[in-house]
Amino acid sequence: MLVASAGLVTSLVLQHTSDRQQRDAVAKILPIVDTGFVTCVLGGPVADAELGPKLLAQEMSGALTASKVRACGELAVQKLAPFEGLRHELRPKLDTFWDDGLIAEEDDFGVCARLELVRTAANDLGVAVPPPSCPVKIETLEPVETKLPVPTVEHDLGDKVVLDEESDMGRHVVHWTSDGTHWSTSEPITSYLDLVVESGGIFAHADGRVVVLSGEHWSQGLAVPRDAGWAIDHRRTDSGWTLLWQLTGDDALVWRLDPMMSKVLATTAIPGLHKKWTNDAHPLGAIAADGTVGALRLRRTGDAIEIEAHVVHPDGKVDAPRVTRLPARGEIETETCHAPGATYLAIKGAGTVVTRDGGVTFTVLRGGDGVFPVAIACSDQHLVAAGDGRLMICDQAECRSQVTPHRSGQSYTTRVAMRGESARILVTDLDLTALFRVDPGSTAPAFVRAWRWSNIDIPALVRAEDTWFVMQ
Repeated sequence: MLVASAGLVTSLVLQHTSDRQQRDAVAKILPIVDTGFVTCVLGGPVADAELGPKLLAQEMSGALTASKVRACGELAVQKLAPFEGLRHELRPKLDTFWDDGLIAEEDDFGVCARLELVRTAANDLGVAVPPPSCPVKIETLEPVETKLPVPTVEHDLGDKVVLDEESDMGRHVVHWTSDGTHWSTSEPITSYLDLVVESGGIFAHADGRVVVLSGEHWSQGLAVPRDAGWAIDHRRTDSGWTLLWQLTGDDALVWRLDPMMSKVLATTAIPGLHKKWTNDAHPLGAIAADGTVGALRLRRTGDAIEIEAHVVHPDGKVDAPRVTRLPARGEIETETCHAPGATYLAIKGAGTVVTRDGGVTFTVLRGGDGVFPVAIACSDQHLVAAGDGRLMICDQAECRSQVTPHRSGQSYTTRVAMRGESARILVTDLDLTALFRVDPGSTAPAFVRAWRWSNIDIPALVRAEDTWFVMQ
């Protein structure tokens, strides 16, 4: 289209037409193939200084597509029809106003290149117009260099990121950083279970004991036999640790330990789960800020899924089970997300619920069945989930789903995170990655920035603006 557009304007140079007539003709056509074309593409008039950023934002969100640019080009051709009489030879140029080659070759489907050629042609014909202020320079997003020789498990804790380097025979070394440059490293520990990492602390099960990371060293805690089971849920509070434990005999136990896990403050068995808390029951937990613990058991009954909550209060009182029913289809598959003041549970084919009191009450979020998460993040008041090409944003009452913003025609992956009550979404394709945000009260992701990759391999860890993203 650009080459054709330049030819179109250039063809206005008539052998027997005065310079004034020539400029008048260009001035009539230019608004159609320039500002009119841009207004059509972007959905409204745009100041020239904002042209590049607007094009980039629409491209990264998927609003700018080849079909849309093509349709706007065809519309411009139609609007040029009344000007055929300017020169008989102009007709072939108008018929070839659109050039599909530029759509395939340019990041913005050739919009900027068309404008540049049109404006250059206009200047050559005596109509002074500035060059377009696009495209926008896209900088490179450099990976965070971890220098670790073996695969790691990354934990985003908001103000810092923690890497659990696990090698053969269960040997773990923990690395953490707040800026991606200066790293701290723990002494090694051997644990047959995965390390437990949360904002309040890190612990492991090593050599028949629980051990707590204190600075760069591991402090030995209680003796816990290797066959005693494992933690289903955990929370570090000011008074110490609260653990919801699945015993190997399919029982549930709540442990309350001091901050270094060296002393048992209280233990509470849950009679209603005796011999019932099997893996087939999809054991889950919800621990509130005050130490109230909900031991959750899921089961299918006909066309519904029941969430059976056994609640243990801080004083050791165990409530009778409470049941929340959700209409459901398919097998039970779950994803949980824990925030300081809320626990969210997404059940595939059923929906999403939230509890703020350790399972005493559950709120079923309207529209919470819109996405089953591949990536999930949450805060006290909001949940963001991505999966199957869709994005779901939830508050404490309802969820809204939409197509994940992405470049038209590109395959992509999505990562999500929370910063306070604001959601961050990182959408990555083979060439570019884009950061979006959704602030409280908004439902539409707002484009923040785009980057290129420094090489073809997508890194394991990046920091986009103020947010860590684990990519692998």
